[in-house]
Amino acid sequence: PSTGWGEKEGTVTNSERRISRQRAIVAPFAGAKNDWQILCEVAKNMGFSGFDFTQPSEIFDEWARLTSFENNGSRQLNLSALAGMSSREYNALRPIQWPCIKGDNYQHGQVFSQNQFSTMNKKARFIAITPQLPKQVTSTEYPLVMNSGRIRDQWHTMTRTGKSATLSTHITRPYIELHSQDASRLGINNDDLVRAQSKVGEVIANAKITDSQRAGECFMPIHWNQQFASSANVGKLYSSIADPISGQPETKFTAIKLQPVEFSQYMDVFVNKQSNCQTDITVQSDYWLKINASNCSQYQLAFNDVVPDALYWCQQSSGIKGQWSGFYQGATQRIQCIANGRLVFVA
Repeated sequence: PSTGWGEKEGTVTNSERRISRQRAIVAPFAGAKNDWQILCEVAKNMGFSGFDFTQPSEIFDEWARLTSFENNGSRQLNLSALAGMSSREYNALRPIQWPCIKGDNYQHGQVFSQNQFSTMNKKARFIAITPQLPKQVTSTEYPLVMNSGRIRDQWHTMTRTGKSATLSTHITRPYIELHSQDASRLGINNDDLVRAQSKVGEVIANAKITDSQRAGECFMPIHWNQQFASSANVGKLYSSIADPISGQPETKFTAIKLQPVEFSQYMDVFVNKQSNCQTDITVQSDYWLKINASNCSQYQLAFNDVVPDALYWCQQSSGIKGQWSGFYQGATQRIQCIANGRLVFVA
């Protein structure tokens, strides 16, 4: 296996070209190897030479030397000032911006400061564009604009951040943000499940009513995919329209309509994390959402038709063996399962 982020040693470079040392915070688990070690072993077994590296500083040194090789200013990336460092100097490396040109006292740091640009004639080149409005337009049928973006504590499709219960506490579920005027006109209340529908697809999420959103516009986070929710991938709403130069999809603007969604029955399920029953639970519901809690997995389920025997349904869909019991509290049914002296299922 390959080492994870917290096990890696090396450097990272951010979007302002700043190189920083990355130090492992834990030892590699169960014999895991770094990517560079794996690649070196593969290369040597294929018969290639030059892969006898023993530590990251040696690889960094080769990289630094390559950036300066036959580089008389033709390439912006130049780390010649960092070539030849000892292991001690490498480990003590402070964050620094490239280019780092030897003899420049580590101060060069800014690209294009010498008016030498990355073009054939070294002159800056401006590309004239014709500003255009979004290809999609609102209409009587699709009167609202859907925008999308990030929230604070999640990253992309939550393949890493979604594993952290702490990060999930900030915002626990996907939502569609809309202005109070639009909500009132459409008969939508805060936290209602609503369906957003465009010409190409639809999603379902909870309504979040706020006057910080402009009237006529909505917002939905990009993070939730089908590992975490049945229908919360905002990408389903967007067509294949893309910018002709960059190829960037038109993901900040699509015309939609909103409407409340009603189900016949709702169920909150809390399951011990050791119980691998997500597929069996969710496949039998018409809407579902998974929330990563600190000591369990929570599922919010909804059904078009009432489940006639909820206790039996929970037993069969979870596959958990134990002591099951259920009781009614008014119109609400409570179900639980105890296995090996521990509470492992609650609904």
